[in-house]
Amino acid sequence: MTHLTSSLWRGAVASALLGLSACGGGGDAAAPDATKVEGIVSSESQLTCTTCGTTRYSDIQGGFGYICSEARAAAVSALDYTMQSQCPAGSCNVVYTNGRCTPVGPNRTDGFEMNVTATYSCCQ
Repeated sequence: MTHLTSSLWRGAVASALLGLSACGGGGDAAAPDATKVEGIVSSESQLTCTTCGTTRYSDIQGGFGYICSEARAAAVSALDYTMQSQCPAGSCNVVYTNGRCTPVGPNRTDGFEMNVTATYSCCQ
């Protein structure tokens, strides 16, 4: 595992743990059933929040990686940080929307980039 890959992986895991402990929005890696996992995280968030606010926020972040799942994890990690800044009590009803994963250069070894959008509410 390269240093960049290792750093991205550790960042994604740390973001997931921080997100879950802060009432939602875990940053899981792209998986075939990622929507199901995110739905479970959002459902759990609703149980741990006193009240989920009615105001919806939407943010977009981009990420880079040597494969698409790494690029997505980097973008989700950045979104988790943004949500934690916007919602000190935690976020709830988080919905991630993946953008298109595109190569950075002419060679597949140059890496990939992906934008991810998160729409969410804040715990109150």
